[in-house]
Amino acid sequence: MKLIFALAALAMAVSVVSGYSDEDAWNDFKRKHKLDYNIAGDDGRRDGLRKKIFLAQRERINKHNSESKNYLQALSEFSVMVIRAVFKSQFDDRKFAMIKGARQ
Repeated sequence: MKLIFALAALAMAVSVVSGYSDEDAWNDFKRKHKLDYNIAGDDGRRDGLRKKIFLAQRERINKHNSESKNYLQALSEFSVMVIRAVFKSQFDDRKFAMIKGARQ
């Protein structure tokens, strides 16, 4: 486990030294998962929201992985989804409406 922590710390240090910014990480993540949140007339609001979610998730995962845990976490294409989008991707609209109605 110490080796994993050392490697994670080294990777973070290399990315800081090489100038790998949050913007670079966000763009690489979108490219890797073929995501595009730029919508005409949106002025980048949706992309900005998903970027904030991505950065928060990345920070949470890095913190988790740097502690002595029995498992590691990683980012996936679902890391930037808002809860509503997660439900909609898993259920059809009728089931989603039933779940939403049950919560109210």
